[in-house]
Amino acid sequence: SIRMLREDLGFSGVIVVSFLASPSAADDGWLEKASVEAVSTGADLLLVKSSPKADDDQVSVAAKALKDATVSGQLTRERLNAANANVDGLRRRMEATLEARRKRDFSTTRNESAQPNVKSN
Repeated sequence: SIRMLREDLGFSGVIVVSFLASPSAADDGWLEKASVEAVSTGADLLLVKSSPKADDDQVSVAAKALKDATVSGQLTRERLNAANANVDGLRRRMEATLEARRKRDFSTTRNESAQPNVKSN
């Protein structure tokens, strides 16, 4: 479980929970409960499906559930801020990795093109 990852194992990375294979957002309020429970126990990022149908748009349902849980005190702003910080940290690390890879690839390409063409007999 998410709580075990965070508390027992000390995992501090980003935890992603997917609801993409889940039923319709309108089914019995399960998405609202699951979204709040996932984030309150340590999930940082929820994968939900967007839909043009208002009754099947998991993005809106999950966002409203998280907002309502924060207003009611069921979910703390500190937990939301921690989730945001974890995801933002991952984004920054990935951007730095991609930038370093781009520089390395550019440097390799540049060095290869600077090599003189030597033909052997």
